Amino acid sequence: HLGPQKCCWIEDESANIGNVRLPKPFWDIKRSSPIFEVQISREQRIKRLVNEYGNQNKGELIDAIHRITKRLGNEKAQKSILAIEEGQMAQVADFVLDYYDKGYKNAMLREENNRKHVMCEVKTKFDAGQIADQLIKLNNLK
Repeated sequence: HLGPQKCCWIEDESANIGNVRLPKPFWDIKRSSPIFEVQISREQRIKRLVNEYGNQNKGELIDAIHRITKRLGNEKAQKSILAIEEGQMAQVADFVLDYYDKGYKNAMLREENNRKHVMCEVKTKFDAGQIADQLIKLNNLK
């Protein structure tokens, strides 16, 4: 427990992240905490994903695409695998963003009545420090 004056910022994930399951007490606190949505342009998100995942092992990335093929769709999955093999990581990021955005949108709709949604828009380049400052300010207003 972090205490009443401290908070911990985490990405809104499900109880399972890959093959790791979040501990129930942590999950329960997360589920009752407000959501602060960070809105970043698709272009910036693609650039960030390429920077973060673009140098990963191609085989591992292809395995990850195989795990989400059913929800991504066969056509996008095959195009994503081809793009990985060709080193076209921006194309892969573009395809998987549709998948993740749909999942997050559905999760937000399920949570709409339970948790507060506060928007934080990033209008320029992605800057983690800038985003953190905005979130802290928003948190202090709630």
